[in-house]
Amino acid sequence: MKITMIGAQKPISKAQINSLEKLIGKLLPEDYSAFLIRYNCGYPEPNIFSYLYNGKRYQSDIAGLLGFDNEDEDNIIDYIENYKNRIPSGLLPIAYDSSGNLVCISLNPNTFGSIYFWDHENEYDDGVTPGYRNVYLIAHSFDEFLSGLRTS
Repeated sequence: MKITMIGAQKPISKAQINSLEKLIGKLLPEDYSAFLIRYNCGYPEPNIFSYLYNGKRYQSDIAGLLGFDNEDEDNIIDYIENYKNRIPSGLLPIAYDSSGNLVCISLNPNTFGSIYFWDHENEYDDGVTPGYRNVYLIAHSFDEFLSGLRTS
C-alpha cells in the first residue's frame, strides 16, 4: 500500500542526523535516517498498525511522527529528554499514537532497527529502571513498519 505523508516539515540535512546521532551516542538505522531526511515529521496515511500482546493482536494508530519540528510539537529531541527515564535504554521514540503511547526504534545491537510499541498504561513506577513488560514488537525494520500500515 502506498503511504502519503501529511504535514511533513521541510527536509532536514545529513548534518542534523549526525547531530542527533552524536546526542544519543548511537547511529540511526539507514531506512529511518533516510525517512527523516525526506519527510521530517508529519503523519502517514494509512496510519494503523498492529502488534501482539499475550498472543492476541491489537492495533493502534500513528497520530504523529517525530522529527526536527520548528514548533517543538513533534520535536524528537524533546521526546528523548521527556522519556529518557520512562522507556527502556536503547529505544528511541519516533512517533506517538492518539492515546499517548509511543512507537520506538531499537538502537540495541541484537534488535537494531526493530520497531516497538510502548504502552504508557503499564509503564514502570518512578525510580524503577524501565524494562520490556510494556513494550511490544511491531516490525523488524522501519521500512517493514511503514509497509505494514493500513486503514483499519
